[in-house]
Amino acid sequence: MAEQCAATNLKPLYLTGEAPSFYNWTSAVGFAKGDMLCKHMCRAMGNEFMVSRKGSFIDGTRCEQDESERRGAFNLCVTGTCRAFGCDGQMDSKKIMDSCKVCGGDNTTCTKVSGSYTEGKAKEYVTFLSLPYNTTSVHVTNQRPLFTHLAVKVKGEYAVAGKGKISQNVTYPSVLEDSQIIYKVFLTEDNLPSLEEIHVDGPTQEEIEIQVYRRYAKEYGNATNPDITFSYFVPKENLTYVWIPQRGPCSVTCGEGERQLQYVCVAFDTKEETQEENCRPVPKPESRMEICDLRPCPPRWKVTPAGPCSSSCGLGLAVQLVTCVQIHQGKEMLLEERLCPVAEKPLTSVPCVIRMCSYEWSFSEWTECSTSCGNGIQTRQDFCLNPLTRKQVNPVFCRHFPKAIVVRGCSAGPCPEQAMGTVSHGAGLQTVTPALPTTTTTAKEARYKDLDLPPSAVPVVPEEQAETGGGVCGKLFLNATGVINMTGVESSDCTVAIGRPLGEEITLRVLESSLNCSAGEIVLFSGRMMWRTGCRNLPLSLINSRTNTLIVKQRVSLPGNGVILQYNSRTATKKYYQDCDKQLFGPHGEIANPVQLPVQRQEVVCRTFINVAPRHRVAIRALNIDLGNESNQTHFNYILVRDVSTMKTMVFHGKQQFFWQSTGSQAEIEFHENVKDYQTSFWAEYYAIEPK
Repeated sequence: MAEQCAATNLKPLYLTGEAPSFYNWTSAVGFAKGDMLCKHMCRAMGNEFMVSRKGSFIDGTRCEQDESERRGAFNLCVTGTCRAFGCDGQMDSKKIMDSCKVCGGDNTTCTKVSGSYTEGKAKEYVTFLSLPYNTTSVHVTNQRPLFTHLAVKVKGEYAVAGKGKISQNVTYPSVLEDSQIIYKVFLTEDNLPSLEEIHVDGPTQEEIEIQVYRRYAKEYGNATNPDITFSYFVPKENLTYVWIPQRGPCSVTCGEGERQLQYVCVAFDTKEETQEENCRPVPKPESRMEICDLRPCPPRWKVTPAGPCSSSCGLGLAVQLVTCVQIHQGKEMLLEERLCPVAEKPLTSVPCVIRMCSYEWSFSEWTECSTSCGNGIQTRQDFCLNPLTRKQVNPVFCRHFPKAIVVRGCSAGPCPEQAMGTVSHGAGLQTVTPALPTTTTTAKEARYKDLDLPPSAVPVVPEEQAETGGGVCGKLFLNATGVINMTGVESSDCTVAIGRPLGEEITLRVLESSLNCSAGEIVLFSGRMMWRTGCRNLPLSLINSRTNTLIVKQRVSLPGNGVILQYNSRTATKKYYQDCDKQLFGPHGEIANPVQLPVQRQEVVCRTFINVAPRHRVAIRALNIDLGNESNQTHFNYILVRDVSTMKTMVFHGKQQFFWQSTGSQAEIEFHENVKDYQTSFWAEYYAIEPK
């Protein structure tokens, strides 16, 4: 058709009846269909019009139908009309190929193969399906094309995508060829990709690979994984070996559990297991876990810790709640105690040891009585002692242990009668001088004065950085190093945050912990790329945030318990951000889109990270937003605003004004790569607001 149109290039076109015009002509496929297309309809290249250049195309020229009821296996121009031919070559026979590509067949000569894929690698194209020769009726879908997209390689060359960006609709090699690869992307009302589909009629005679590209790794959870399903048909005469499922044992002996479903290669006729190579090139389906539901479990005793250990160190007793339960339809039901075996009932109190008593109070000798006769007092000095080294340490390590008295009464005997009514030189109670309040700096120095530590292990603490007691909760620390005392807080939940510029990472040590692990007390460390909880052996741990922010959340049940932290910042060992990313801290600030001139364009997504103090939320108000022409179907210009606490993402595009609030103290704004164009603009302000 294109050749017949090009043959009329030298034939003039009279548009106004005056001078003739000459154009280069090509096929009008995609602009005209059916009988109109067969009227030698051609399109002027580089212009938006088409004209009938002759009476009709040569009989037998391929055409495209415009009515589904007139379709057949293929369509040909006959005396100026587009006629449907069956796969048997007969006009209007309506015979079509079945899924096995047998003319008028009933799908019994081939076997369907299906599977799914949800993996991949960040910033890479990964082949998840290589089509065998003579494959027919291939159908591939991806339900999550916002953060992933499909690609197709034919004989090692990309026919769909391949440049790290989602493709537009493609029919390869063209709509008039018999063997086609059809790729379609479907958009939402906001012009965002919502579904991808690939259709290959076959039978395939070339090497075809179906690939997937994912923008992110798994740091954002399953939302960034592809959601791909595929199916195709292979001839039975070529199907000597097949994959069949094998189920492993159930993870439980009663009730609901899980078991692994994996595939093995067997001979098609005998079903005997053989080497996996015999089943290729048909890909091996992915192994997965499935639910297995066995007979109900009998009633059993359930033990729940109900109270803390009676001793903060050494041997104590802990109370526990013992109940009779049974799992019924996936739910735990409380039963009468007589239904559980009485002889197996656990104890309601058990011995417990939170930790060995590593520190203890020690005392000096009592002083002499304060008077030479009559009643007086004696005093002694207390200090905290490490029983292993027998050296004094800071009293903070003994503050939770009972301490004996340091003042007691004494009697020096009756005073002489001649001295009665007078006061001797040493008579009376000793004057006790009240302790003077020390400065913040002095208190910080005193914390480490008595510790048996080398000089290099004593942190240099800026005055504004060392926070103690209840005032520390809900604060954001931005200094390069510091000590945070989370003991003695009034609230059972206490959260602090540490922030540093992009390019740095935070290391943290627990100097001291008085958490009661048996009572459920715990501390949580979380960042953009890490999450860790703990209670036991915390002073031996080194926490690395791997990024420039770290949140510490402490949960206690006993007043006074908690941890003392020391943190430092350093240059990150591994880059975790793009050069165009920005980090914003503090109660308020401005946000603007990154701008790159055309000569500076890089195919990366830029992000702005916003962190405010814990217990606050982030509010963003768009002041000016213009992300380009909404009618442009070639590019998808948008920004994503993500609530880090819930990972819920909102999409904004065009000139859409908005006001957005987070549920936690962290937010991220992701600018799509086209938003960096110097012709687009986005300006907003953010500020911290009180929690709901």
